[in-house]
Amino acid sequence: MAAQPGVFRASALSPARLAGIALLLTAAWIAFQGACVYHGQWRGLFRASVEFSLPEALRADLPLLPAGRGYDGQFYRVIAHDPWPPFSLDSSMDAPSVRRQRILVPALAWLFAAGQAAWIDPAYLGVILASIAGGVYWTARWFELRGRAPAWGLLFFVTPTALASVDRMLVDATLLALFIAAAAAWEHRQWGWLIMALALASLTRETGVLLAAGATAGLALQREWKPACAAALSALPALGWMAYLTITLGQAYAEANKQYLFPGLWRFLMNPESSAPLPLQALNLLGLLTIPICLGLAVWLAWRKETLALLALPFLGLAILLGAPEALGNPYAYGRSLGPVFALVLWTGAAQRAWWFAAALPAFAGVAAYSAAALLRGLGWGT
Repeated sequence: MAAQPGVFRASALSPARLAGIALLLTAAWIAFQGACVYHGQWRGLFRASVEFSLPEALRADLPLLPAGRGYDGQFYRVIAHDPWPPFSLDSSMDAPSVRRQRILVPALAWLFAAGQAAWIDPAYLGVILASIAGGVYWTARWFELRGRAPAWGLLFFVTPTALASVDRMLVDATLLALFIAAAAAWEHRQWGWLIMALALASLTRETGVLLAAGATAGLALQREWKPACAAALSALPALGWMAYLTITLGQAYAEANKQYLFPGLWRFLMNPESSAPLPLQALNLLGLLTIPICLGLAVWLAWRKETLALLALPFLGLAILLGAPEALGNPYAYGRSLGPVFALVLWTGAAQRAWWFAAALPAFAGVAAYSAAALLRGLGWGT
């Protein structure tokens, strides 16, 4: 029987085709921002600030924001232009020893551009696009394993991590894509792919080492001793890179502002100290209230030995140290830092058709609203 009009056949929404759809949607979003929000100067996506000096070659066609309004993408762009020792552009970053730990995305941009300065920024965009497409592909594969339609893989596209990464050229979408790729490889027992995903995740961001720790503990719990040992070793390249940076550039976290989550949440809820419009403040506060709920669900799912939960479980330890105001002030910050936890709740809940999948939605809505507000301001709506 021929398919009814307007109804997709199952093969029409395969993981590969869904990845293509996500790629087109992301490219359209970036093109819209470049043309309408940044008035043709698409490098504005990196959100560079005047407070960090740049060499003349990196200032061309780069709109600069006022001091204090830049974001992390500006530093990853600098690293992409200067990824290897002797690190001549460290004066253009706020914390070189921290930023340079997150080497994978900038290094890939440099490699794809063959080190040609004119092509590095476009190549960086290409890496972000590939991360979104890969994340959707592996999320679709993960849902297929559970007998759900691959179209659920598009949930990757709307996570706080993916939205923030596209909006501000961040490396976190790459980490989340490797998180779900590692989970799918684990459940397929494709140990080589699992170890590769874990090693790349550790080089994407220092918190990627937590995925290797989660995989090591989870595989040991399942008595998969050889993969567990390999998972532990997968973090060695990243740990070696971190050690080198610490020796050459100094201690990475000597002045880190670490405060505990629950006292920090209480202080922030009592005194938000935000300049954002009231609707955005309300969304942010609602998202903050979901953090304890999502952490509790993550523990419960790990107790049930869900693969995603075992991988994400070490992020609960990270969450305990996210009580500083800068970590709670907007959903971009905690939405990215706890990205695997929010994604775990959303994806596992959707796969199980459980009502509690909605616990993560306020954090998702907050990032979407902040991004939409920025777009509207760029188009001249509001102030």
